[in-house]
Amino acid sequence: MPCDVHIVNLRTIQSKVDIEPSDEAALILHRKGFDCRFSNRDMGLLCSTTQGKIKVHKLFNKFRVESLTPTSLSLMHSPPDARNISEINMSSMEINTFRIRLK
Repeated sequence: MPCDVHIVNLRTIQSKVDIEPSDEAALILHRKGFDCRFSNRDMGLLCSTTQGKIKVHKLFNKFRVESLTPTSLSLMHSPPDARNISEINMSSMEINTFRIRLK
């Protein structure tokens, strides 16, 4: 995970049919923002960033990501063109929410 991106939450989603959890989880990510007028050392950022780009297959070491689909923060709405993605692109100070299926 790049040093400017943080996991806000990773939790299972309850199934609509059963009381058991579904095979999907909610993944909420936040990308910090930095002002270029200050040095990285002053901001506590002592590593390089990926400019907000994250390869999905590199998210977790011990798990394989089967699917990752963007959704709203409340997990209630998906964009009309929502599909399984292989790379996350985040702007500074942005919070993104995804439905994730791990194996």
